[in-house]
Amino acid sequence: MKKFDNFSKALDNLIGSNDYQPPYPPTIQAGIVALFKICYEQAWKMTKELLEYHGLNPDEFSSPRPITKLAFQHKLINDQETWLDMLDSRNELTHTYSEEDSLEAINKIRTQYIPLFKALREEVRDKWLPEEP
Repeated sequence: MKKFDNFSKALDNLIGSNDYQPPYPPTIQAGIVALFKICYEQAWKMTKELLEYHGLNPDEFSSPRPITKLAFQHKLINDQETWLDMLDSRNELTHTYSEEDSLEAINKIRTQYIPLFKALREEVRDKWLPEEP
């Protein structure tokens, strides 16, 4: 599944950002934030496609928040509150920039969000991927 592959590659890139430690040069800091936003986008789009494939009809839901809630209801993800916090972080980082917000987000990315992305990848790999023809 292409969307799963895209998400996995984005996650691997984000995990690779853990090689850098504070204090971050501005380009590294911006890069970590950008990798997070890409990974988040790939995650929710993959989730929407998987829910649809499994007959859960997310077509009526065209944005990340309702897709997240539907994914939680069907046990694709297991921490709805943190996933919604992740969406809020992504939105804030997309529309504003401050070094303080960026550093706070990077801490959450490393301590909270990467583990959720990893759990999603495992759940999808183990239970949700479509059968290959």
